[in-house]
Amino acid sequence: MDLSQYIKSISVAANTILEGMAVTFSHLFREPITVQYPDKTDRPVSEMLPPRYRGFLEVQMDICTGCKRCERACPIECIAIDLVKDPATKKQAMARFDIDMGKCMYCGLCVEACKWESTGAIRHTREFEGAAPTLDHLTFRFIPPGNLVPLWKAPKDLGEVPVGEYGPHAREARERAMRDNPALLDELRAIWRKQNTGTKKKKAGGKKQGKVQISADKMTKIKPTVLGTPKAVSFETAAPAGHLADYVRVTRARPFAQQAEALAKKHEYAKAKLQLMLAMNMDEGNTALESYLRDLETRIAEAKKKPGGS
Repeated sequence: MDLSQYIKSISVAANTILEGMAVTFSHLFREPITVQYPDKTDRPVSEMLPPRYRGFLEVQMDICTGCKRCERACPIECIAIDLVKDPATKKQAMARFDIDMGKCMYCGLCVEACKWESTGAIRHTREFEGAAPTLDHLTFRFIPPGNLVPLWKAPKDLGEVPVGEYGPHAREARERAMRDNPALLDELRAIWRKQNTGTKKKKAGGKKQGKVQISADKMTKIKPTVLGTPKAVSFETAAPAGHLADYVRVTRARPFAQQAEALAKKHEYAKAKLQLMLAMNMDEGNTALESYLRDLETRIAEAKKKPGGS
């Protein structure tokens, strides 16, 4: 490399570095795009989201009819509604309306069922901030424990339903869950531990079972195929005993197997092979017939080696 090429390579490297750094230096004089959330936002992020955003579910209890359409529509059963008889009014009332937002998949099926078939009391909101130390805080209880909410009678014209603002019911349920759920669930866990203390844990696997025994009278009623087809049936064991047809699984193939066995006993191996192949076409994949065919082919080959064999 001569001096001119050396200087040229240095200038190219310097220009490349300056071009890259120019992009970096240009950001020094621009306003930052990243905004520190949530301290330095102009307004709450929930207000910047589109109206149909699927955030936390909320229930407006004063227009809920207790029809349970949302509970039935939920595919993962994260909604629980309890109806009881109010002792004071002698009418049906709701004692529980819980939604497990830690389990909810935000499909919106409950909202559609309530919107088009009822009053639209349950709906998605633009609330999304659900960070919590445990899943216990994500069970929203829209009816505080011990309270009863009467069922609302919907008007004939659903346009007259007084639908309120979206969001405050979800925020209230979330604050109540953060405050009350851990203590309530700790109490339930303590009760469970007290009830299960001292009980012996069942061993995994259950009781050991011995070998299944089949009585002689039942053996005649069970088909040989149920007991299991052997992997191989040799010529010596099948032909003299006369039980090759017992290993045939297809009824219409059994006569061909019987004929093949009879011909093999007369040492007519070629004719036996033909009958056996007919049986195998009807009973495909039978390992017993395949093994018997291999033995027949061995017999045929040995007969051809003998003087006068054909």
